[in-house]
Amino acid sequence: MKELVLLSTQRAGSLPEGKGAYVEVDTNEGPRQIRFTDEDAERLIAALHAARRELRAERLKAGHPPPPATRHAARWETALDPVEQQAVLRTHFTDGTIEQTAIPRRELERIARSLAEALKRFESGAEMRQ
Repeated sequence: MKELVLLSTQRAGSLPEGKGAYVEVDTNEGPRQIRFTDEDAERLIAALHAARRELRAERLKAGHPPPPATRHAARWETALDPVEQQAVLRTHFTDGTIEQTAIPRRELERIARSLAEALKRFESGAEMRQ
């Protein structure tokens, strides 16, 4: 069996007409796209969870600490606090935890400008990829 090392996950999405899904990854062999059906996804998820459990068990057996838990943002909420004159960003993570960040009014314009510039750069990059 030829070994393929996953370096990073780039993006994921649905194939046209719901015929399946894909995950684009960078590997030691270069960029790859993995395509699969809904049923394949369920089996892949189960296999990845089983592999993770085995990895953690082996690390414990070898006397190594478990890898640090990773958190991924599941969704964001925004709000305004008119009394404190700040915007509030609440991040909900997949592990059930929530972080709240308060952004002072005087910083909002700078952050908005930075995000607008990032969006322009992403859009121009998307045009180049097509």
